[in-house]
Amino acid sequence: MQTMAHVFNHGKLLLQRLHQQREMDFLCDITIMVKDVEFRAHRNVLAAFSEYFSAQAEKGQEIMTLDPEKVSRYSLEKLLEFIYTGHMNLSR
Repeated sequence: MQTMAHVFNHGKLLLQRLHQQREMDFLCDITIMVKDVEFRAHRNVLAAFSEYFSAQAEKGQEIMTLDPEKVSRYSLEKLLEFIYTGHMNLSR
């Protein structure tokens, strides 16, 4: 006989914990640079969300530099907010 356990909102709880860890720079293993601004993140979270970040993660670099002509600091900040929370507040 097989017994199953189910945790309501498991994915949401996991994302909340990862977001908290990112805010504390706990176990973050990649730095994303836009101009002179650093954003810390978890490589596996980024790779799970985006094919672009997945391809970058495969390179094994600890620092990823993004072209500020293509990605603004604000847009990356909002993207990371969305990746880690599932929400995006666009008001400044």
